Amino acid sequence: MNSPAIETAMDQAWKLLRTRLFCEKTNLVYDSLSSHAPAHRFDHMPYPEEVARHAPNPAGWGTGMEDSMLNAGSVLEACILRARFEPEHRTEALDFARRIISGMEACATVHGTPGFVARSICLRDGKSCYINSSRDQFTLFVYGLWRFFHSEFATAEERGRIARLLAEVAVYTERAVRPENGNNLLRLDGRPALVSQMLEIEAHEAFRLPMFYLAAWDVTREPHWRELYCRYAPHALEETLAMDRRKSWWNLQLVQMQLSLALAEAVDDDPARLRQIREAMRITAALSERHFRPEEEKLLNFRGSWSATALPWREAWKMTLREDSLTPGKPALYFGLLYLKPWERQEFMDAFELMRAIGNLAVGVALCREHRPEPGFFERFERAAAIPDYANHTSGGVCNMLHGWYLLRASAAGNS
Repeated sequence: MNSPAIETAMDQAWKLLRTRLFCEKTNLVYDSLSSHAPAHRFDHMPYPEEVARHAPNPAGWGTGMEDSMLNAGSVLEACILRARFEPEHRTEALDFARRIISGMEACATVHGTPGFVARSICLRDGKSCYINSSRDQFTLFVYGLWRFFHSEFATAEERGRIARLLAEVAVYTERAVRPENGNNLLRLDGRPALVSQMLEIEAHEAFRLPMFYLAAWDVTREPHWRELYCRYAPHALEETLAMDRRKSWWNLQLVQMQLSLALAEAVDDDPARLRQIREAMRITAALSERHFRPEEEKLLNFRGSWSATALPWREAWKMTLREDSLTPGKPALYFGLLYLKPWERQEFMDAFELMRAIGNLAVGVALCREHRPEPGFFERFERAAAIPDYANHTSGGVCNMLHGWYLLRASAAGNS
């Protein structure tokens, strides 16, 4: 690994992440840019009054502040590995990591409901957030902070802060995920949220709930959290191992399943469960590698634009409303609120999805120490990851690409 081409590309990717997608005011990485002019790159972001009225939807889908916690979890691990492998960048990487942690902490506290992990924070006022999060946002929040807690760079004070945050997530989760709430993480208004079910869900989602409790136990050593983990883990592992290996999996499903399992593999000390966890990780890694090849081919043959900007959501929302927003299977009224996702510019999404897929699938492979990818996998990743024009790119897919790059380096070096 470490060819000159990939090193140059990843340096450009880091610059895109650090200087354009990151917001100094909120300490968060946003999903997209709507202009190449630095002063106008976030013009599409919602205003506080739009967030307050759930425009364009209660989750902020399509607004550019949809996935800051997904970005944060990936970036935090990339920062740790950048500091470890590149001593010349250690100070800068750790300073950035600590700013990311501050942004994550704000997302879990600014709304006054400790432990609820908001997707992002409005950069215009530094406090407004959409009321519908998701189990995915919680997953990357927990994983990223847990990774930093165990890094050689965390101070005692930082470990204390992280322990508090992860314990608050566990407290909130235990309070929310009850039969009377439909076993749902809930919205900030206390009503059920979309994409937030925690029980009786799909195989790739089944281990999220025990993961939250295991992380809280690991950093606090409070026996209650271990008891909850042991209550939910056996059935969750059965559901995970029953995953359909023949179906086509989305890269986000595979990577988040693998992240949850990786945390458990590092913490759980029960031999029987560990065997199941490692088997699930091997399956997930093999599926990630299988799905990597078609995405790699698409990227190698990509003739679209790497520099297309996101379509400002207000314009996209009007287009969506004009067309077929109320047809079956489209936006739905859910517990009193309309979930309407604006159209997105296809040329922007094509580049974004390719970068995100390549990075996430690499993470899915790299996290499993017992999986041996086929010869040349690392070199194929390098060739693909060096192609995008990071100097002019505009999407948060760079977070996933950097995450994959640094984890593959760690895997090649024999540690992660």
